[in-house]
Order: sequence, then structure tokens, then C-alpha cells
Amino acid sequence: MDTTGVGGDEDSDFVSPTWQNYCLYSFIALVSFWIQANVTEERFVPALSIISDVFNIPDDVAGATLMAAGASSPELFSSIVALFVTHSSLGLGTVVGSEIFNQLTICAGSIFASRNRILRLDKAIAIREMSFYGLSLVLLLVAISERKPATDEEISEGADGLHLYISLGKASLLFIAYLFYVLVLAKFDVILKWIDYKVDDVSFDSPVTKVIYGSVDQTSEAKAVKKMPFLKMLRREPSSNFSFDDGDSKNVTALYTKMQGEAPIAESIRSWAMSGSSGGNGDGLTSSLRESVSAINTLSKRVLTLGLYDINTSKPSDDHSLLEISKNEFDETLSCFLWQRSRFYSKSKVAKTAWDLRFFTFGAETVTSVSDTSNVHVTAFKYPKFDCIVVDSDHLTLKLIKEGNGDKSDKEYILMSPSWEILEEVIKKCQELMGIWESSKDDDENLHDQEDGDEHHEAFTEFPYDGNTFAILVHFILYPLKLIMQLTLPDVRQKGSTINTAWMAVLMCLVWLIIGSFAMVRSLEILAGLLNIPDAVVGVTVSAAGTSLPNYVGSQVAARKGLGNMAVSNAFGSNTFNILVGLGLPWVLYTSTVTKGEPYHSLTDDGITGSIIFLVAVLIFHVLLLIVSNFVMYNWHAITFLALYCVYLVYAIVPVYMN
Repeated sequence: MDTTGVGGDEDSDFVSPTWQNYCLYSFIALVSFWIQANVTEERFVPALSIISDVFNIPDDVAGATLMAAGASSPELFSSIVALFVTHSSLGLGTVVGSEIFNQLTICAGSIFASRNRILRLDKAIAIREMSFYGLSLVLLLVAISERKPATDEEISEGADGLHLYISLGKASLLFIAYLFYVLVLAKFDVILKWIDYKVDDVSFDSPVTKVIYGSVDQTSEAKAVKKMPFLKMLRREPSSNFSFDDGDSKNVTALYTKMQGEAPIAESIRSWAMSGSSGGNGDGLTSSLRESVSAINTLSKRVLTLGLYDINTSKPSDDHSLLEISKNEFDETLSCFLWQRSRFYSKSKVAKTAWDLRFFTFGAETVTSVSDTSNVHVTAFKYPKFDCIVVDSDHLTLKLIKEGNGDKSDKEYILMSPSWEILEEVIKKCQELMGIWESSKDDDENLHDQEDGDEHHEAFTEFPYDGNTFAILVHFILYPLKLIMQLTLPDVRQKGSTINTAWMAVLMCLVWLIIGSFAMVRSLEILAGLLNIPDAVVGVTVSAAGTSLPNYVGSQVAARKGLGNMAVSNAFGSNTFNILVGLGLPWVLYTSTVTKGEPYHSLTDDGITGSIIFLVAVLIFHVLLLIVSNFVMYNWHAITFLALYCVYLVYAIVPVYMN
């Protein structure tokens, strides 16, 4: 791998290699990752979702265009900044590195996070996504296939070695291919019907999937049944991904702990306690250790906050387990955990905040819930009297429907249960409540008929009540930045937001994404210069992992709920977007406006071609593994993927120091 023309161009010559500069630019890079991740998740994606709803953009098209642009905006903007502003190969390296990270690490993480560490993929979705991803890799190799030695002018600037010549025509092929990809997504159901494809492991016609309760007429019932499952994104999500294998209680217990989001220390202590120390002193020793860790954590939080915040407030999961069903016969209440779908992430597949874990209480006449957070008083919500519920038992989801009157539209609340047992109890309780409401309708028609509360979404400046000591420390360090972001980034999730709010949010998100991308690119280029490492190498390693980390977290969250097939397909879909749009669109714009139709040739290879060939080989190997296992991914698949990623890191980094 050529190490000439290393990162940071002339800027690195003015930065002395001191430990202060290493720390400073590393900190700037980490903060830039945080900015891009939070702007994308908390502001950009919700705003794009509102816009797609207002303009009635179909879910598949919105997911492949607006939502894909939102989720992959860090890679897209790093490519734009590196191309138009800093003129380095870090943007290309970031995209290529993200491809490897998504294909191997996200797939492995989704398997590890799945309920049985067994992930069944829908064959049609997997073939579609892998085919287009393979096509995008081939087109990328075609786009960078022309290489020429550096000119005398480029050599004088320190950029010797082979240069990639990217023409307008070849760059246009990338973007045109993405338009074809969007068309296939929009017409995918028609294509499957045309080839008479039969879906495995998803029982659309199963009577248990089409369950409706409540006072609805036959037209409404037929309409609801026709749309089963009512969440379109679950239409080809294999139902086996939602079930637990009771034969391995130890793994299931560990997964429950992870789904509750406990800290690693607490999780380790609980695992030790449950694996059980034999002997009478085992439980006492475990309890003492748990109390000691809790006391140290509480003390450190108090020191950091100077006693200004109440950090002893408990959250529901401190007192209840995820699969617990609490019944109070005297009060006639049923309490349990359910996930509630946020309406602001309805078109986003793996957003971390798309599903809010809430603790529900079904009372004698009302239904209420609070988020699983210490700051429960701001998340309390009371539901109106719903007229019917629609149940998709294959995917453990149900929809509460409050039919609108006059100008009011229907209100819908989509919930997901952690287990079939909880879903069954909730259905029984909802039937009982609807019976009570129906009988008392004439006595007090407006009793509990209005919702009280709204979706709560944390502000950037909100204190992290559930955070550990490190999270609180980071909060105070970044507070000035968080305050500026809170004041300049409109939040469409707040009451009173309009379509104008969404457009303003998109505009300001673009500004902040450019700022974050520029800070990331420049800081990493300077670090690359200080370490004498090519920009592309930093791009395929550090930058790629930093920009892809939010997708990794979101995919794990989705897999834990049973949406692992969606998480894997989203990883390959993101890869397709990153290549065809993240690289194709900036190259088209640059070659058509800056170079006036002439090929762009400022990029040196720096091992990029070898990385792409590695990607092609890994994709072929991935497909062969899936064929052998009949499109079921097991624990050994995940271990293999992680091993391959380690091999790639060695391939990308070691030659730099050998040279």
C-alpha cells in the first residue's frame, strides 16, 4: 500500500506531533461523530418522516430515498466535504470502510442480539439486497478502473503514485443504478406476485394473525384484515425471529437483561448471581458486591452533579423484569412492559428510538403508561377509550384504534409485546375494558375519552438521569455545544410543529451535518498526517466505524425485538445507498460543475481497490454461507464475520507500517 501523499496535506506540516495535539484532534473527531449521530437520529430522520407523510410518499420509496439519506447522511456528507472542500480520499475510504463494517460487524451484532442467536432471513429480501449491493460494487470497480501515474504537478505537491480517474459517465452509472433500485423497491410486491413467490415462515393467511376485537363494522374489519400485518415493515419478517427457545434458559435470561438495558457491571453481577454460587455465603457476597458498586456509582454521580439533580429516582425496570406480568386483583389492574411505536419514526427501519419501552398499567377504567426512565413524571401518558384492537400475533404486535368523530381522524397506538404470554393477557384485559366502556357509554360519553400527554423525546440539554458516571461527565463537557444545537435545531416531535417546522429542521440539520462532517474530515486528516498514514486508511478504519456506529446500535436494538431480518437487510441497503449515492452523487456533481466534464483525478488509490475486491470476496463468501444454511444465520456465522473483519483491519493497517 502506497504511503505517499498522506493525510492532512499542508495542514499537518503546521501541527506539531505533541500529545496535546493528538488528544485535541482525537477529541474533535469523537465530538464530530456524536454530532452527526444525534443530528441524524434526533432531528433529521423525524423531519424527513413528517415530510414523507405530508406528501404521501409510499413507505418503500420513502425508505429508499428520504430515510436512507437521513440514516446514511454521515457517510454522504463526509464524502461531499472530502471531495469539494478538503480534496482528500478520506471520503472514499469512509464509504468503503462503512461497507465492510456494515456487512460484517452489523450482521454479527444482529445475530448476537437476536432472541436465540439464530436469525432467519427472508430469501426474497436477502437476494434483492445482496444483488443490488453486488451490482453497486461492480459499478464502483468500473468507476475507478482507470488509473494513471501522477503528473509532474501532482508529484510536486507530494501526491505521487497511481491516481484514480473518475469520469462523469461512469459516475452517472452509479446514480442511475440507484434510481433503478428505488423502482424495484416500489414495485417489489408486484414483482414477487408476478414470479409467484411464496413467503416462508410468515403466515399471512393464518387465522391467529388476523384477530380483531371491538365494535367495528364488517367493512372496517375486512379492511384491517386485508392489511395484515398492519405494520408493512413486518410483512416479510419471519415469525420465528420473535420467539424464544425455552431450551436454553441461560441465554434467554441473559438476553432479557440486555433488553432492559442494564449496565455491563450490573449485568455481570446478575449473571453471577443467577449462575449461583453454591454455598450459603454466595448470595450474600453477590448482594454486597452489587450494593458496593451501586453505592460507588451513586457517590460519583453526586460529586459530579454537586447534588443539583435527584439521581436516586428509580425507573420501572428497577422493580420489574421485562417479562413480568403484575396483577392486582383488588384494584383489577394489569401491569407489564410493552414497546410503543413512535409515529415520528414510522418509516425508519432500525432507528434506536423508533420503539419506546414503556411500563403499562391497564386499570379498571383507564390505560396509562410511562417510559422506562428515571424521569417518569414527564413521560406519563393516558390513552383514550379505544374502540377496537387489531392483533398480529405472529409478530407480537397489536394496534389500539380510537375511531375519529366528524373532522377528527382515527388515533392509533401500535404496541409490541416481549412475549406471547404478555400479549395474551393484554388482549384479555383490553376486551374487558372495551366491554366496560361500551356498557357505560350512555352514562358518561366523555369519560376518559381524551388522551392525556404526548410522546416525550429528550432535549439535547436534558440531564441524563439514567446515565452512568461517564455519561454525566460527558453531558457537562458537551453542554455548551448541546445548548447551541438545542437552540438552532427545530424538533418536529414537539407539540405545535408544522410542515414549515420540518423544512426548517431539514435545513438546519444539513448545516450541522456539514459542520460535523467537516470537523471529522479535517481532524482525521490531521491525525493521519501526524501518524504518517494515508487518508484512505483512516477512512476505512476509524472514520468508517465512527459513522456506522449508530447503525450498529440501531440494528442491535431491532434484533432484540425480533426484527433481525430487517436489521440485516437494512445493513445491505445502507451499503447500496453509500456507494450509489454517497459516492455517485458527489462525483456526478463534481465532474459536471468543477471539472466541467473532465475526469476527476485527485484521488490516489492507497489500497482502495484492494479493499473493494476484499468486499466482493466477502460478499460471495457471505452468499455461499447463506445458501448452505438455507438463509438462517447462526452464532458461528457471527464469529466468522468478526474474524473476517479483524483480517481486513490487519490487511488495511499492517502494510502501512511495513512500508
